[in-house]
Amino acid sequence: PQPVRLPFTGRTAELEKLATLASSHRLGLIEGDTGIGKTRLAEEFLRDFQGLVLVGHAHELEQALPYPPVIEALRELIRQPGWPQLQAEAALPQVWRAELGRLLPELHDGGVPAPADGRLAANNESRLWEAVSQLLLGLARGHALALLIDDLHWADASTLALLGYLVRQPTHAAITFLATTRPITPRTQLATLVQTLTREGRILRLPLGRLGDGATFELAQHFSPRYAYPLAEWLTRNADGSPYILAELLRYASEHQLLLPDGTLNLSLLSSSPVVPGTVYSLLQARLAGLSDAARRVVDVGVVVGSEFDLELVAQAAALPEPAVLDALDELLAEGLEAAVQRSSLLHVVLPDDGRSVNWYVINTSANRLWAERIGLAGAALAPNAAAPDDRPALITLYEHNIGLVTPLLLDELREAEDRYPMHWIEDAIREAVRANARSWRYISKVLERWAAHGRQDAPNRAERPIDVDKYTNGSYGDLFRRGSDTSDL
Repeated sequence: PQPVRLPFTGRTAELEKLATLASSHRLGLIEGDTGIGKTRLAEEFLRDFQGLVLVGHAHELEQALPYPPVIEALRELIRQPGWPQLQAEAALPQVWRAELGRLLPELHDGGVPAPADGRLAANNESRLWEAVSQLLLGLARGHALALLIDDLHWADASTLALLGYLVRQPTHAAITFLATTRPITPRTQLATLVQTLTREGRILRLPLGRLGDGATFELAQHFSPRYAYPLAEWLTRNADGSPYILAELLRYASEHQLLLPDGTLNLSLLSSSPVVPGTVYSLLQARLAGLSDAARRVVDVGVVVGSEFDLELVAQAAALPEPAVLDALDELLAEGLEAAVQRSSLLHVVLPDDGRSVNWYVINTSANRLWAERIGLAGAALAPNAAAPDDRPALITLYEHNIGLVTPLLLDELREAEDRYPMHWIEDAIREAVRANARSWRYISKVLERWAAHGRQDAPNRAERPIDVDKYTNGSYGDLFRRGSDTSDL
């Protein structure tokens, strides 16, 4: 089955930045994890592009071949019905047509033949690059032109070098260069290209973060206007803002009759436990496959023994020496850091045996809470004199037990709600959210606003009582959390 096609949302700022590429003659590089929406953003930009669009895709198993994305893009161009007219307008000299014939033999029209063995000799690559450049310039004289290389992280060295050459050419032609890539691995050829173009001011990097709660709610409204709140909460809890996972969850909901064609949401079937469709499971497997054997063993042990464990237990269960377990935790935290930089709160993990700091990374979504518990608390379990969870303020405890993780921004909203409404109102609103399976602060706040506007028996005349934030941050997680202003270890 095909994944659900989501309405395009949450990327307006990125689209506006892409619109500046042609005039600045820079490479627009859309970066992000698998399923974050890189290709979709490029497609939406090119859908409204007024001009010729050339698209080539790089593939993992074609890295040993020279120029596959470029060949694909040019071949699609010459297959267009209007190619004869475009070719005449480009007026490409025979010498450059012969060079292009090394990539596409079908371009030959009886002139200088391509090499009989079809090889792309390295000592003639500069002529080939210039031939591609001359073709693009010729086409751009009559039309705005866009070239997209999708999945640039799989591109071969020849394609990367040609792309850098094209971007560097001094021209006033309206040519837009665009590419998508996963997070760039250091000390690779792609990293070298990006570093070089950055120094030269010839690249616009657009790292994509996960969709926010507002965008997720818009999607929920699109598919189920009547049940938008519970659907948005379910999607947020299980997808954590990943467009790919959101689409797969909606397909799952449709196939399993959670979401009916008319937008009705079957609340009785909507589970509070995590949902992992098979396609998403495969994606997670691929990411886990990139971990070392020791890191994978530590993850497996964490899944079995639960969220709180000590170093000795993990070492024994994973059949690893303690130094190897610490190295594995370093690796897992570094992996989490790469994905979590796009979020907002800082979690600082310390190994108390020697006091060394492992890593800063961000944990402020319910989906990431499990990661923090299983990995970050491995250090907390070693810390002496940890305070009991019950030391936290009652409202925060109530919210986290029934709704989800309290983020710093949500903490401010809870404080305002305590000042504005009676405490039992808030407790009743949380219970109503649980009964409706709409576990989100947005739903709870709407309930409170409705009661305040249309009345309950008692008025919202609660005296102010500020939340003791230090009591929370110095509780059971006090050894893990520091103030965001403390950046001495960053």
